[in-house]
Amino acid sequence: MNFPTYTLLQAIPTRGLPNDLDALEKSPKHLDRQDAFELELLASRMLPKPDAQVLTIFLQGTSSNVLTISAPDAPDDRCIPVFTERWRAVDYTLSLLRDERDLRFAVMSPEGFVTALRDFEKLGSFVFTIDPCPRCERFVAYPSSMADTPDYLIRMMVVHKATELARRHLYLNYAVAKARTGQHTAARDVALETVSHVTMSDPDTHLLLGRLGIVLGDRELTREAREFLRFFKSDAWERKLDLDEHAGRPDFATTE
Repeated sequence: MNFPTYTLLQAIPTRGLPNDLDALEKSPKHLDRQDAFELELLASRMLPKPDAQVLTIFLQGTSSNVLTISAPDAPDDRCIPVFTERWRAVDYTLSLLRDERDLRFAVMSPEGFVTALRDFEKLGSFVFTIDPCPRCERFVAYPSSMADTPDYLIRMMVVHKATELARRHLYLNYAVAKARTGQHTAARDVALETVSHVTMSDPDTHLLLGRLGIVLGDRELTREAREFLRFFKSDAWERKLDLDEHAGRPDFATTE
């Protein structure tokens, strides 16, 4: 998989959040939005079925052993990273596992992963983590016994997705507000933090970064934003970026 990247993220993977944005993320309003996303997802027809092949884990070696990592709060347990989107597994591999030999992806369903956990438990103590960020030192690890049914594992996946959606909404709107008031570098840094630590699949964030590249005179940033839009097949957003680049005057009012 030819995965795109941002040069600025390679140089500085983590920029941190402005103090006021950090405070907003801890506010009751943000937490209420997170709960609302969770309820919306649970009621959605797009919720994965227990037998849907939506999870990715890593296998290693000729014997196809599952790859485990160290968990910050459970150093004595073997932690299985499991990813709800294929690109997240690719990003994790390119960021942290380049030196691992004979590494392969295995696609599983929630049902299959729960069954595999029961087999792993026969070999000792295990924990697992959902969508760990390769640029964060800490992540939440769960006892393998917590995923006792496929339906409960799906509920855990929904909680993670709701957290992501709420953070993406908060960060993007903050960055757009900065861009609209001419604080282009501040907007860029928050948008890069969104891509680095929240989600790389959101087209609005890449469109914003591409537009910021135009006003900042950073052609590399605009080019890389376009590569992300192409990778995720966000054709409508790429056309908007092309029009803005041709005009030389991006319209931040049309960004979320």
